[in-house]
Amino acid sequence: MNKKIFGVCDPDRDYAEVFSHFVDRKEGGRFDVMAFTKPDALREYLSYGGFDILVVSEAFIESGEGMNVPEGEIPARSTYILSEERETCGFVFPSIYKYQSTEKILKQIMQSYGKKRGSMAKKGLPVRITGIYSPVKRCGKTTLSLCLSRILAEKKSVLYLNFEELCGEAFLRKDSNPDAAGISDVLYRCALKEPSGCLSDIEIQNHDGFDYLAAPDCPDDIHSADCSILKFIVEEFSKTGVYREIIIDLGDALAEPEKVLDICDEIIMPVSDDEAGSAKADLWQKYMLERGYEDFGEKTSRIIIRRGEEERTARSVLKNRTEKDARRRES
Repeated sequence: MNKKIFGVCDPDRDYAEVFSHFVDRKEGGRFDVMAFTKPDALREYLSYGGFDILVVSEAFIESGEGMNVPEGEIPARSTYILSEERETCGFVFPSIYKYQSTEKILKQIMQSYGKKRGSMAKKGLPVRITGIYSPVKRCGKTTLSLCLSRILAEKKSVLYLNFEELCGEAFLRKDSNPDAAGISDVLYRCALKEPSGCLSDIEIQNHDGFDYLAAPDCPDDIHSADCSILKFIVEEFSKTGVYREIIIDLGDALAEPEKVLDICDEIIMPVSDDEAGSAKADLWQKYMLERGYEDFGEKTSRIIIRRGEEERTARSVLKNRTEKDARRRES
């Protein structure tokens, strides 16, 4: 697959390099990233090439005296101005406030780009959905989910969704960040209007490099949740064009977790290191087979997580995944 071109233009060489390196780290699988610090260099490139996304600082345009770029050369629907002020800077292209975290700037750009260019699925770009689920309690499921999200976020755009009835992680709870949009807010929106509008204007939070929605406000939100709606929410996020990886942390209070797991590319099932835990996992997988989910056995990996070794386990899971993908491509 030919990569698309992402251009970063700023007269401040340090800013341009830091920004472009960050984009390459996060989106290098999809884009070749090019940095420009002089208007003449951009003009020269535009004489024979174009961009899929172009980010230009306000100061860069001013230093280039309007740039003198022929109309239509810069892709209007995928050009963004880095503004020195929070207010719009008066350009025809959408503006983004420059002096905020690079993570937030890139997220705004990719969200906008995804809406304009259509879904990843339609474009054939990969969005990998991983479900972390276990019928065994206290097996390190959430810790593993967060480790995977953080490690993957070092190189990719990641969304973490927590579908547990109770969440012990402080940053995920609404009482730690009341303004954070969460799963309960999305479910409430779905109940009030057509599900297709449930994600509009949702303010996604970020932690350790990955995006997330706050965990459900109370257990009843999960006890009564329609898993078909939860499945729809995951699918809608996968179509935004923003994320390369979606990690779903599913609790055992869900009435039909298989509906969500069915759309996952892989299922990771932590189990305890004892006979009872293994037996529960056996019974659950047998039950899923009887329900007609024949592929669950093939895409489910059982793991044992020992206390204090969560990150090592997460890296091992990702290494095994890479090796499995390589074998699949060769066959």
